[in-house]
Amino acid sequence: MPASRPAGREPNTTLVVAGVMGAMFLAAMEATVVATAVPTVVSSLGGIRIYSWAFSAFFLAATITTLIWGRLPDQPGCRRTYLGGLAVFLLGSALSGASQRMTQLIAFRAVQGSAFLVPSGQARDLALAQEPVVASRS
Repeated sequence: MPASRPAGREPNTTLVVAGVMGAMFLAAMEATVVATAVPTVVSSLGGIRIYSWAFSAFFLAATITTLIWGRLPDQPGCRRTYLGGLAVFLLGSALSGASQRMTQLIAFRAVQGSAFLVPSGQARDLALAQEPVVASRS
């Protein structure tokens, strides 16, 4: 059952749409930039033997944490979960960019992947949760 809003408080539709668009942009950029940049990064970090783990760690972490992120909105709420997941995703991105060794890159990509489904999947849910659903009787 969705949480009730305080009386007279309507969601700011422009802000919600901007948040959804921003999250979808981050998800799309992550996929595009990483696929292009990782070969260059791997050659500079010298980890060609464990090159595939940069991608595998990301998707493995995303798969493992899917159920956790799916359950969290029930506890602190959608907005807090969404913002927390976005913060973890951005932290993982910043740490990945600051990696000095290939093992660091793999670990930080796992951090990034652990929250990837939040901005990409919950953005859509957040937008849908703003409008009340009215059941029609036939």
